[in-house]
Amino acid sequence: MALSEQDKDSIISTLSSQPSQKDLNTALRLFDSSSGDATPVSASIIFALVNTTIPELWRSLRSNSQARETVTLLVSCLSSVGGVNALLMRLDQVHARIRHLSADNEKTQLEDIMDLLTLILEGDGFTPTASIRASSEDGARGKMLLNEYISLVGGSRLLNMVSKVSVDLDEEKRNWISDGKQYSRWFGQQIATTIKEFPDVSEVSTLLSKALNLGYPCTPSLS
Repeated sequence: MALSEQDKDSIISTLSSQPSQKDLNTALRLFDSSSGDATPVSASIIFALVNTTIPELWRSLRSNSQARETVTLLVSCLSSVGGVNALLMRLDQVHARIRHLSADNEKTQLEDIMDLLTLILEGDGFTPTASIRASSEDGARGKMLLNEYISLVGGSRLLNMVSKVSVDLDEEKRNWISDGKQYSRWFGQQIATTIKEFPDVSEVSTLLSKALNLGYPCTPSLS
C-alpha cells in the first residue's frame, strides 16, 4: 500500500518529536507495509529513521526488554535496498567524523548502526529470496531493485564498508558481518535457499557468481 503525502508528513512529524514508544510503534506500523517501495515518500521517511530515530533512540530501545516490538519494526522498516543504503551512507559519514575527532559519541553511533545492519542480515526481510519474491510482484521497478540488491550485497559494497568501519571499533564490539569469511558463509547459505525456491530465475546465477568473487571461501550446501 503506497503512502500518501499526508501519511508521510504524519510519520515524519512523529519521528521528529521525541515520540513515546506507543506513538513510535504506530508510525512504524504505518510505514512498514510500504518501506520497500523505492519512492520519494519512503526515502524521506528512511532518512528520518536513519538520521534522527536511530541516533536518538536505538541504544535505549535495545536495552529495554519492553521495546522488542519497536526494535523488530525498525529492523523491518529498514530491511530494503533503500534502508541499507541509507544506513551505509550514515555509517560512512559518522566514520569520517570519528577519524578526525575520535569522539565517543560517534563510536557509539557506529556500534548502533552495525548492530542494526547485523539484525537486518539475520532477519528474513533482506534475503535474496525475499528480494526475488518482491521483484516478481513489481514489474520493471522490481527488477531494478533486485539488481541494486545484488550489487549491494554481492558486489562487496556492504562488506567493504562494514569491514572498514570495524577496524575502529573495540574487538568485542565487532559484528560477524564485518568478517569476510562469516559474511561469505551467510551469503552462501542464503543463495542455497534461493536456488531451491527459484531454480529457474536468472538472477540466482548472478548471485552465485558474485558470491564466488567475494574473495572468501563460499561453499553453500544444497542438501
